[in-house]
Amino acid sequence: MKEHYLCLTDREAALAAEGKLKALVRVIKPQPPEKNCRLAQIIKPISYAGKYAWMRKKDTLPITPPYFNSIFGGSGTVLHGRESWMPDPPMDGTWDYYMFTDGAGYNFKELPKRFKNPSHVIYKATFGTQLSWLSPAMMPSWAIRRHFTVLTSRAMQVKDMPDWEAWMADNYKRVSSTKSWIWFAEVGINNQ
Repeated sequence: MKEHYLCLTDREAALAAEGKLKALVRVIKPQPPEKNCRLAQIIKPISYAGKYAWMRKKDTLPITPPYFNSIFGGSGTVLHGRESWMPDPPMDGTWDYYMFTDGAGYNFKELPKRFKNPSHVIYKATFGTQLSWLSPAMMPSWAIRRHFTVLTSRAMQVKDMPDWEAWMADNYKRVSSTKSWIWFAEVGINNQ
């Protein structure tokens, strides 16, 4: 079983908290270098097997690299969803919040093991927007509470995506047009 870590948007984290997240979408990077390209999975040589590349529709060989992977993996892949968060020390004084910060960020390595679990974390998706949240990219694995199983994963253009208008309205800053290519994954939520 393959596993990946994925930073969730605030909207995705809120939908997951409500049990309503059915799909994840990310823009493919790099986008095709020219018009009339298609995405192809590479089979040979073995060193690139399973990766993807852009091809002209009439060609049988990929356009020069980069070769890249699907960020969601294939069916059955477990995605660990990182989200906006902050540590939540207990009120009894056993964990001094400032004791675990350093000048450049947060140092949770010396945090007592009993505090390294989601019960000592506040999540933006369920708490609100009033606090100064830490980036999902900074979330350690012990703080993750959302786990997903990829049911299907595929590449498509935004215009071919189910309910793409709603997604475009929510993510308009990341997509230049309906012809942009995206990774689309239907997911099931694991309550671990």
